[in-house]
Amino acid sequence: MKWTKKTHEFDRIWLDMKINCSQKIKYYLFGAGKSGDEWWSLINLFDDGGVAGYFDNSKSIIGNKKNGCKILDITKYQHKKNNIIIVSVGEKYEKSICTQLEQIGLKRNLDYYAGSEFRDLYFPIILLYYYNILYDDMVQISVTERCTLKCKHCAHTCPYVDYNNKTDLLLNEVKESADAYFSTFDYVNRFTLLGGEPLLYKELTDALIYIGERYRNRIRDFFITTNATVLPKEDLINVCKKYEVGFEISDYRQAVPVISDKVKQFINILKESNVKYRILNDRWIDLGFPYINNSENDAKRIFDLCGAPCHEVRKTRYYSCILARCAAENIYSDEGEEYYVDIANSDDDTRKIVFEFIHGYCDKGYLKLCRHCRGLFGENNIVVPGVQMSKGNEGD
Repeated sequence: MKWTKKTHEFDRIWLDMKINCSQKIKYYLFGAGKSGDEWWSLINLFDDGGVAGYFDNSKSIIGNKKNGCKILDITKYQHKKNNIIIVSVGEKYEKSICTQLEQIGLKRNLDYYAGSEFRDLYFPIILLYYYNILYDDMVQISVTERCTLKCKHCAHTCPYVDYNNKTDLLLNEVKESADAYFSTFDYVNRFTLLGGEPLLYKELTDALIYIGERYRNRIRDFFITTNATVLPKEDLINVCKKYEVGFEISDYRQAVPVISDKVKQFINILKESNVKYRILNDRWIDLGFPYINNSENDAKRIFDLCGAPCHEVRKTRYYSCILARCAAENIYSDEGEEYYVDIANSDDDTRKIVFEFIHGYCDKGYLKLCRHCRGLFGENNIVVPGVQMSKGNEGD
């Protein structure tokens, strides 16, 4: 979307929500299962006691308590202003619960909200406009773009890095990135250090110590994303345990079976050390670098559908799409463009601009690299994760 009223793009949505800022918001969670627990935990980070109760269709638990809140019967609910119902169930049941609430006269995005939509848009708006909290779902710092693998469809375009002219971030630059970010943002759901392969970064442990000491209480989940081909040393493991840093392991063993033993060793080290981890089996999409050339209209469509969810902070620059930044530097160096908002000076206007930027607004209505990208959606361009380039096929 193209900016038309910078710093005011979400004012209308906020007004339509009809929340009285002089009164306390009461949140009700429809669903007393795992999703309800996650929402209770998230809301209470910002509003202790903000969850007023649960609803659930299981008659056997109505009247019980969970997290100190009573489980209520939705048929006896009387809606009041500043009450918000969040449909906190899995995707399988979300639609039927929304239909149920509509049938008793409640209006979507006013009286109740589907959990997925509330998480992505409405809750961040409430946090900013009601609590004056700038919240980010996810941000990354790419400490290095050196890698142990050479994946044909690398979204970060690492195989195209010119190592003669590109270096890792200095430790001071990592610190500067974290300081600038947390001078602007109040809280982030997921903070990730990645690459390339971040375990090639010699000062990774020191970077974790710096961020952990200063900002761990403002990070919900703190991760390192790795392909598990470089084993973690004891000092790194100890720091991860101290600051509750986990590992996200990109699983490329299907495409690169030769790394299987190393990945197994890596996982065993984490298990023995009681360091949390998760295996990423995310689908990979051939984004089209470096051979796609979209029209301007297609670029706008792709930008709106994609939503540019892969945010990055790099020194005082906040990028809505790390993939665009990487591709611009590593492949399309002749197509310079500002893909970022400068957060060196964090005043109220900057916070609003950043908020709009990460929720789909920019000067042209798309990023220039959208002309060379398929976007992170669709089923037609899914590829096997981690397929390696054969020697000399970088231009394929």
